[in-house]
Amino acid sequence: MKLVDSTIRSFRVAKVFRENSDRINHVNFSPNGETLITSSDDDSIVIYDCLEGKPKRTLYSKKYGVAQIQYTHATNTVIHTSTKVDDTIRYLSLHDNKYLRYFTGHTKRVMTLHMSPMDDTFVSGSLDRTLRLWDLRSPNCQGLMHVNGRPVAAFDPEGLIFAAGVDSEMVKLYDLRSFDKKKNLELKAQIEDLAEEIKNLKSQLGNKDGDKSTSAAAQAERDQRFPTNEQVDFQSVQTRAEAELRRLSARLSQVSVKVDEVRKVIDAIEEYRFQYNIKIVGVPELNSQETAEVTSKLCAKLFAEIGTNLMLQDIDIAHRVPLRSAGNLPKPITCKFTRRLAKEAVMARWKDACKPNPINLGLPD
Repeated sequence: MKLVDSTIRSFRVAKVFRENSDRINHVNFSPNGETLITSSDDDSIVIYDCLEGKPKRTLYSKKYGVAQIQYTHATNTVIHTSTKVDDTIRYLSLHDNKYLRYFTGHTKRVMTLHMSPMDDTFVSGSLDRTLRLWDLRSPNCQGLMHVNGRPVAAFDPEGLIFAAGVDSEMVKLYDLRSFDKKKNLELKAQIEDLAEEIKNLKSQLGNKDGDKSTSAAAQAERDQRFPTNEQVDFQSVQTRAEAELRRLSARLSQVSVKVDEVRKVIDAIEEYRFQYNIKIVGVPELNSQETAEVTSKLCAKLFAEIGTNLMLQDIDIAHRVPLRSAGNLPKPITCKFTRRLAKEAVMARWKDACKPNPINLGLPD
């Protein structure tokens, strides 16, 4: 079904759910499309069965409130923002209604939350005028960007780029692979500039009286033996200034070391983030409503056809991503593996593999 104007105009309300007593502030489908989850200002979380068309379960977050709820890549865990107590983002297990992790950092209400379609990264935007990048596996913020207004943000279907909008005035696109690295390099450059300014200031303080003492040696000797109150005050200020400059220089050195450590962590995160993913092009779509589960099974058959020993359990998730330009080509597949060795096994066989048999893949000949 193509969502053209005439089709959308033909839609009619099929069912109405009245499970909430206050405004529903967000809705989100599960990765497999089988369930829908809502968050409401009445502090409730309602899960709907999309196959049966009925409410499935209701949970509550009375203490913290709930908004901006988002499924992770698992159908039994979600993340959501808080409307009470603080502005923490919370990672919730739907199985036992227990929190798995807290993500603290925002100082005002979080207004946008979006999960990466490819990995455990997610982005948040707050009224504190910051955008933050997170990873489900760590409570620490992985990236920070200051903006000039209320931000909204979302990932592209491949999880490589995120878009940020500020006060509805502009939209900026950021490459996730270089965003953190660029910010870190800018910080390092600022530190180096500040260190150079401190060095110059030290030099100026050291040479403050150099020229005068050279031209009037006798007077300087008398001044040292019988210093005036003005000279004593200046020497006291100079001593304190030099001590403060030494302290700042030592602090800058420590920060520089931390910046280098952060750079190494960013490089490691970047490598880890993309070492499990591959993109497959040219594979026909089984149907127009191909789910992630169906695509994952198709990939498992494809990998077996080219001679690997991988199983469906080696695939975390595989799904179709939109084409970057209009055309009749099938949508590419982005496949994320559960382990790096699985990806390496596929890549090792990919170049030497013969053309897979479409019939074995369930595709038209």
